[in-house]
Amino acid sequence: MGTYGPKPTSAPAGAIILNPGDNISAIVSAAPDGATFYFEPGVYHGVSLAPKDGQTFIGAEGAILNGSAVLTNWTQSGNLWVIGGQTQQGRVNSSAEFLPGTQRPGNPETVFLDNTPLKPVDALSKVVPGTFYFDYAADQIYVADNPAGHTVEAGKLTDAFHGSATNVTVQNLVIEKYDPEIQYGAIRGDQSWTIRDNEVRLNYAVGISAHDGSQIIGNYVHDNGQMGLGGYGNNILVQGNELATNGFWSGIDPLWEAGGFKFADTDNLVVRGNYSHDNNGSGMWTDTNNIHTLYEDNVVVHNTIGGIGHEISYDAIIRNNTLIGNGYGDTRGWGWGAEINIQNSQNVQVYGNRIDMTDGGNGIVLIQQNRGSGTHGTYTTTGNQIHDNIIVDHDGHGYIGGFADYNQSGMLNGGNTWSNNQYFMPDGGGRFQWGGSKTFDQFKAAAHETGSISQSYPDTSGWLTGGTSGGTVAPVVTEALVSDTGSSATDKITSNPALTGTADANAVVHFTVDGTAIAATATANASGVWSFTPSGLSDGQHTIVASEINGVGLTGSASLGFTLDTQAPVPTITGESLDGINGKVNLTGTTGEASDVISIYDGNATLLGTTTTGSGGAWTFTTGTVSNSAYIYIVTATDSAGNTGAVVVLGINLGLTAADLHP
Repeated sequence: MGTYGPKPTSAPAGAIILNPGDNISAIVSAAPDGATFYFEPGVYHGVSLAPKDGQTFIGAEGAILNGSAVLTNWTQSGNLWVIGGQTQQGRVNSSAEFLPGTQRPGNPETVFLDNTPLKPVDALSKVVPGTFYFDYAADQIYVADNPAGHTVEAGKLTDAFHGSATNVTVQNLVIEKYDPEIQYGAIRGDQSWTIRDNEVRLNYAVGISAHDGSQIIGNYVHDNGQMGLGGYGNNILVQGNELATNGFWSGIDPLWEAGGFKFADTDNLVVRGNYSHDNNGSGMWTDTNNIHTLYEDNVVVHNTIGGIGHEISYDAIIRNNTLIGNGYGDTRGWGWGAEINIQNSQNVQVYGNRIDMTDGGNGIVLIQQNRGSGTHGTYTTTGNQIHDNIIVDHDGHGYIGGFADYNQSGMLNGGNTWSNNQYFMPDGGGRFQWGGSKTFDQFKAAAHETGSISQSYPDTSGWLTGGTSGGTVAPVVTEALVSDTGSSATDKITSNPALTGTADANAVVHFTVDGTAIAATATANASGVWSFTPSGLSDGQHTIVASEINGVGLTGSASLGFTLDTQAPVPTITGESLDGINGKVNLTGTTGEASDVISIYDGNATLLGTTTTGSGGAWTFTTGTVSNSAYIYIVTATDSAGNTGAVVVLGINLGLTAADLHP
């Protein structure tokens, strides 16, 4: 797959340089809003930061923020070893649900033996190798593994970054061994955070959490106790991350909330080009009041409970994803454990996906239950369109279709459609559900499926590697204005926002407009040329990022900043006077804009000359010698974007005699 996590970097100009051993918190607190910090390589202990607005934190390759402390002063006590002075004790999420038999459920304290988390037990008598007991009253930790010759660490801090600052960037760091409360992240972002190219690992609960307007891009998030990512809010972008082997060691019940990620209460969440695999839970999960969700170009493989789930939510698009072997660990039967599960959600389009159910659970499943209502209406399984997907199964188990234990007729007659899907299975007998078990022919009749079933299997060997659609080099994307209008073809001030560029041949190009991912895309032609015109842009400065994710998850992008100006300047005349000595007329006026070109014509539309407005928008012009006291002038104004303002016709009659004009 692609390359995720930290990369070689260098300190940006003006950055505040940080080194292990520095008082990082004091340095950050003393710096102003908008400051940039650069962590040199090394391990940083005791770092938990509350950034200020606009601050940026970048790590050199090898910069590690470690929320634990190394424990060295152990004393043998019988068959155990004990260490004192352990005063850490975090908050417990009382609403969380844990697997049966979990001891100390929700207590976020951790102990690591050579980077492997030990399992907590709730009594000293239960301590055996691979476990630890925290005696909170005595501030002591007991282990059964001899610490000699090993590195033993205990988590001390809840998170590496937190707080309510906005527009914060966290980039290129390793974040490990923090103890956040269940449902909270070791990077606990707020609004409009950019969290990219980090490796986030071995934290008790969630790796990264963030809210409205945030971008989570290019991170490697793995081996966290509960989940890789989480959050809520509007206009969140999750792109190009690897989420792996999360949810296995905090004891959390994966049916409650664990796995690759879970987002709730979002509008315009974009999940694009991620690789979520081998997590204990769902690979990707939007649950509760999500609307306008977009899942595209993701690879979701071998997650225990399911692949992509959209639950008690609303309008979404799930397209062009690859899902393989998900749901193998969900033992509940029925419609659970699906590659794609639409549960009590409406107006979801599912198309263009490649699904291999082999060694997994179910395929594409709709579920209708009595789940009440939410922000945007009743939670019903209605208006969903399932079309043009490829579904492969080699082992003869698992279902496709719809399940209901409440208002089944509402689902069956609720405008859900199946069309042009291709099924590759040993047989169609009893593999489909739509008001009961169906053969494929019965399913076609009941659900109006127009697709086909076959045992001539497609070649799926390239589904994970990308086949011929990707390589080991990131795609190259370019971006430019179609027309940089106005007097300069290079100033990036234009009245026309149309864009063009290049990418791989036939590639889909995605766009982020001013930090917000949009659903609209462009497709490059066979020569790799694409074009796109963003809609709804207001006049002013804009930044549009065009990106392509190839078949192995590598991303190429280009960023273009420009100023859109579609409003023509309005020239006005503020004064006129006569130079009685030279017989010339002095004109003054304004447009309110700097650098506008003012053109002055006579009554016969002959150009007399031009001038340019100053910084305040004012202009002056002196005519040639006039021959009488009544004269017509036509004035136009053209701005830097090429917009030409309304024509002003000025009739001047200064009441002068010929002697005044030519003394």
